[in-house]
Parts: sequence; structure tokens; C-alpha cells
Amino acid sequence: MIGHEVPRALVISLADGSRIDFETKSVAVEFGAAKIALMLERYGGNPFEAIGRDYNSDAALAAGYFAMVRAVLLRDQ
Repeated sequence: MIGHEVPRALVISLADGSRIDFETKSVAVEFGAAKIALMLERYGGNPFEAIGRDYNSDAALAAGYFAMVRAVLLRDQ
């Protein structure tokens, strides 16, 4: 049997040996012009520019994304 895309993980509770199942949910988020303006004001820079930039290496891509996340963490602590 081949099922490469099927996750093969079994999580077991150390407390009682029972199986732990996780539920995932997603929520659609709407970004209007007002929310985008507030975000740009709060964190500075433009994440849309950084996301759309043409990076020449994986290291440059990681550094660009890390800089975006760092700005959020520094602002929000």
C-alpha cells in the first residue's frame, strides 16, 4: 500500500496511554483598505512588497521573511 501524502503520526498521551487526536480549523480573514492601513502604520514597512520580492536564494528569502516576523514580535512583544 502506497500513500505518500497520508500523514503517519500517532500521538499518545504519556499520562494514560490514550490516543490524542487534533482538530484543525481555518477562519477566513478579510483585509480591507482600513485594516491594511492600520497594519502598515503599526508595524512599518510593507509586507506585500517583501512577499512579492524576487529573492535570489533561499537564505535571502528566509532573511526577508524573518525581518517581517521580527518587526511584529518587537512591536507586540
